[in-house]
Amino acid sequence: MPPAAALALLKEQPGQITEITAGLSEAQLHTPPEPDEWSCAEILGHLRACGDVWGEYIERMLGENHPSFRYLSPRTWIRQTDYNRQEFASSFEAFNVQRASLLAVLTSLTPEDWQRGATVSTATRKYERTVHYYAHNLANHEGIHLHQFAKTVSAVRKQD
Repeated sequence: MPPAAALALLKEQPGQITEITAGLSEAQLHTPPEPDEWSCAEILGHLRACGDVWGEYIERMLGENHPSFRYLSPRTWIRQTDYNRQEFASSFEAFNVQRASLLAVLTSLTPEDWQRGATVSTATRKYERTVHYYAHNLANHEGIHLHQFAKTVSAVRKQD
């Protein structure tokens, strides 16, 4: 997706989360639809972890000349946080602050800045990634989780 489309999605998605989760109690927001599935609070925690990790990658690519770094999975990172246990409203507020900061950076980029890159290493491979790649990835990934939010909310409402 072009940078403008990724920016549009990244701007819209927090509002969509608000709409989907409106009217749920704190208990409902922390209730998974089924055992071993994520609650709304856990989905939000995951999105925050993705924002932390991929946002940091973007900042490094913009601040350094083609850095090299080891890939960190957001699923690994979240274990070092308390995101999944936080009150939903305060976690969502932190998500929105994080998003506003990322959007401030992304909206100021030139076309060349979107192509700034890094070498990202895993245990077995090295990948060349760009700012555009991670912004696109974040927007696309959240879109998938919006569907998960909707499914979770529907199931939790049926439980009551």
